[in-house]
Amino acid sequence: MITDYQSAYQSLLSLTNLHTPIQNPNPRQLSASLSNTKTFLRMLAPRALQANFIHVGGTSGKGSTTTIIHHILHQTGHTVGSYLSPHTTTYLERFQFNENLIPAKTLTKNIQTLHDKYTTYLTKGNTPLSFFELSTALAIATFHNAGANWIVLEVGCGGEYDATNLIPTPRVAVLTNIDKDHTALLGNSLAAIARTKAGIIKSRGQIVIGETRPSLKSIFNQIAAHKNATVHYAPKAPNHLTANATLAHMATSLLGIQTDQITTALASYTPLPCRFEYISQKPLIILDGAHSPAKIISTCNQIASLPKKPHVLFACTQTKNASDMIKTLSSVAASITPTRFTTTFKKAASPTELHKHIPHRLRKPPQLDPHLALKTLIKTTKKDEPIVITGSLYLAGELRSNWITEHDIVTTNSSFPI
Repeated sequence: MITDYQSAYQSLLSLTNLHTPIQNPNPRQLSASLSNTKTFLRMLAPRALQANFIHVGGTSGKGSTTTIIHHILHQTGHTVGSYLSPHTTTYLERFQFNENLIPAKTLTKNIQTLHDKYTTYLTKGNTPLSFFELSTALAIATFHNAGANWIVLEVGCGGEYDATNLIPTPRVAVLTNIDKDHTALLGNSLAAIARTKAGIIKSRGQIVIGETRPSLKSIFNQIAAHKNATVHYAPKAPNHLTANATLAHMATSLLGIQTDQITTALASYTPLPCRFEYISQKPLIILDGAHSPAKIISTCNQIASLPKKPHVLFACTQTKNASDMIKTLSSVAASITPTRFTTTFKKAASPTELHKHIPHRLRKPPQLDPHLALKTLIKTTKKDEPIVITGSLYLAGELRSNWITEHDIVTTNSSFPI
């Protein structure tokens, strides 16, 4: 089964070598790209856009808020599929279905169908699609074919022109917060980022927003008024965990789910992998996918509760603000080892360049091999000293395979031991 799944995944990846990225895209080009994805989805699953959708955007906490909403819906008797990105250890993890992941056999079959339909799509002279666009269409079609009556979509990047925004007005949309991330694509000001992310607000829709700054709320209010949409603001939360749960609670309340049902569901929620995940106790090793200065601040708040300062293994993509992330980590770390991830999805920042940002007192030699870097840390760290792996979901997900392999996940349809 895993061989068939891996072959199907490689087949999907191969389709993206037809795609030429748009250089300096303008709104017209981006809108056309979104329209192309919708055209392909309609070929793949003509009635899939008739589903009940929930759309989740923002800067931090999108994935966690998506999965909390998913859990509440499933625990209250609904058949639900959720699409997340990126994955941690294997592509299957982008496709949550009811209690676990979509069965690998099911996803494999749908990828094979996509391959055939994509040939027809291209034959008609349509523009090739990116990996994320194909994956988004695949997710919606797969959940529709599996009988999901609710589909929850996490925005990949931005909002207005993100591939997930091909849906009609969702039953409810959610914006977690606004911070600087993906600035090369979204702009370097909070106002510009807010406007892009607010693109998921649709005509006569409802949106729950976690952002509390008045200047950004005025932007949301203006856009919502223009679209005759209703905005619900969440109260300021003490931490990101509470914020995510509050947003999910508010969103599902708007769907008619009772408070006592939501409270019961929240009590049994299991966080996503690599969200300050205690993957080993002896030695204590924590996997965390924080990949922006804002997310690293939340990680450091959690690190502060550890009995001792941790030894940090750090990597990030080359487009991230590594200097700010390392500066924040330096206040809570016993040491920092710069490394990289090995996936080819994204370009990793050079470990030797990261090394320059680390204070001399915390510097460990840069390591090109993240697995070797981890083994070295485990070997040289005292038993009572924690290790935290952070800076990138790609790094955390890759190293998680030392404890839970791709084979484990694919054969059990779960990111966790069964």
